[in-house]
Amino acid sequence: IVALAAPWLIRFFWARKLQDPEHTPARSPRKAMLVGVGALLLSLLLPLAHWGVPATLSRNAMVTLVASLSSAQEKGGDALASGFDTREATLLPIPGAPRRNVVIIMLESTRASATTMHNPELKTTPFMDELSRESFFAQRAYAVMPHTSKALVSVLCGIPPHLTLRISEAEPIGMPGRCLAELFKEVGYATSYFQTATERFESRPGMIRNMGYEDFFPSEKLGSTKGFEKANYFGVEDNIMLEPSRAWIKQLPRDKPFLMTYLTVTPHHGYIAPRRYGRKTYDERDEFNRYLNSVNYVDHFVKNVVDLFKEEGLYEDTIFVIVGDHGEGFGEHKRSQHDNVIYEEGLHVPLIVHDPLRVKDAKAIPYLITQLDIAPTVINLSGHSVLDGSFPGEDISTLSHQRRLYAHCWYEKRCMATIKGDEKFIDHFGTQPDEFFDLSSDPLERKNLLPGRDVSQERASLRRWRENVNAFYDAHRSALTERYILDERPEQEPPIKLDIKLGDALHIYGAKIVEQGPFKPGVTITVELYMQILEPPGEGWRFFMHGIDEKARTTNHDHTFVSGTYPAEKWEQGKFVIDRHTLNVSNRARKSYELRAGLWHKEKGRMPVGGAQSPKDMRAVITRLQVEP
Repeated sequence: IVALAAPWLIRFFWARKLQDPEHTPARSPRKAMLVGVGALLLSLLLPLAHWGVPATLSRNAMVTLVASLSSAQEKGGDALASGFDTREATLLPIPGAPRRNVVIIMLESTRASATTMHNPELKTTPFMDELSRESFFAQRAYAVMPHTSKALVSVLCGIPPHLTLRISEAEPIGMPGRCLAELFKEVGYATSYFQTATERFESRPGMIRNMGYEDFFPSEKLGSTKGFEKANYFGVEDNIMLEPSRAWIKQLPRDKPFLMTYLTVTPHHGYIAPRRYGRKTYDERDEFNRYLNSVNYVDHFVKNVVDLFKEEGLYEDTIFVIVGDHGEGFGEHKRSQHDNVIYEEGLHVPLIVHDPLRVKDAKAIPYLITQLDIAPTVINLSGHSVLDGSFPGEDISTLSHQRRLYAHCWYEKRCMATIKGDEKFIDHFGTQPDEFFDLSSDPLERKNLLPGRDVSQERASLRRWRENVNAFYDAHRSALTERYILDERPEQEPPIKLDIKLGDALHIYGAKIVEQGPFKPGVTITVELYMQILEPPGEGWRFFMHGIDEKARTTNHDHTFVSGTYPAEKWEQGKFVIDRHTLNVSNRARKSYELRAGLWHKEKGRMPVGGAQSPKDMRAVITRLQVEP
């Protein structure tokens, strides 16, 4: 019922976000509202038979998603107690240590139990199994959050992701730390990121930009797909990354070190399993068998990457990290895919750190390891130390003790877990009974040992961790907003001089395009607007920005100032605002792309434009970009 009502709900309530801000539906949404509200209430009342618990203890996925999107962040967390702060971190080369290249291969949706290293009877990953014997091999490595965008933060930045559904780390002020790419770039490394997924999925350009990578190669920039098979619904097989990454290496000076990251896509849901290396029968279940064949495919891909470096004479100069971004569920606990799979099939991932110069030190590590350990490990192994920053992880090559680990579902207030030794506690936030497992005797988590057990310590530890991590993100965001919302006009003057008045509310006096043109269709750019608030416009007004190509086709770039933190309802008279917004030039633009902006109210329409401009359509021209197809 919710699905049937959704098209009307989207049309009537969110159409202005997807189309022109002035779009007003001609038909009443009352029926759709009644159907939608009724369906949501019904979903609250229906028992969840597959969990076997009464409705009073349950919320289904739809209700939880809505609650996650609208819930306010808990208060009371202590940012200083979060245990990490890399905002001022720098790397210091260790005297006499060789500077090593670093290659990080993130394996999409690859759970540990689907690999030969962790399941010797399953011959899906023979190459990685052999490689693990000459590497630092984590027997018990865990994802922090089983969702790819969040795993990128854990692995490539070494800090816990923001424990929310929102991919805030991709927003202009959303990354509260310095990631590996930025740190290595400062000490002379070239940096690149390759993925076979589409470019704009979950604001990936903003994420990669915030991490500090110089070069970003999504599927659209990897060349022709001819000869490569489709891997799932949003990417092609991973071998398409091989030659573009080889070309990138070859254009570097021979003595220049580099950090390179690959993100595979083949084992992602859809599990088409390219036939390049044949398909085997690992399991009688068709979907699971296709998944295992996809895992087998990425084993070949990892081998191809290592072989590429041997062919280029760079193998011994390079440290290789192979890690799963998260696992994948196939109904083991009545949950599929990964976002809210808090069990071992969703969190336990393969992790291999291979250093050709330290094969003699190779070992299997029995201690609990987290994706947060990867950053300090590659920093140390590559011949560097950290100044003025604290990572929460440790170098796994020297790790010798157990620690308590934490993990969190992607949806807010759905589930989180803590593991210490073999004891694992799962807090389900009341969506179902909490759980406690002994992984030494019950690795498949089939017997809940919680009844009669005191888990107050585990529960309190989890809640503190969650609140403190999110408090750090909130504190970082608040600190940055102080840089962009000012009492006095900023000293730096924008290169584009403007004199635009939006009614009596806002004066736009300048703009800046961070990147240098000319621009290609679809390219990501960052626009800075310099403004002063003359008089707060009141409730209901929102800022809009449109991109207009040479054929007058409009693309919506509406947003709220300062990465969503400063809506018109909060504006203060006299304040100066620097708004930094990332957007994509329309793929349809071929000659020019004009940015126009204004203020709009659902009932009152657009606010008049004054100053040096007075356009009839009340959309002030910010700048016109030159586009080269």
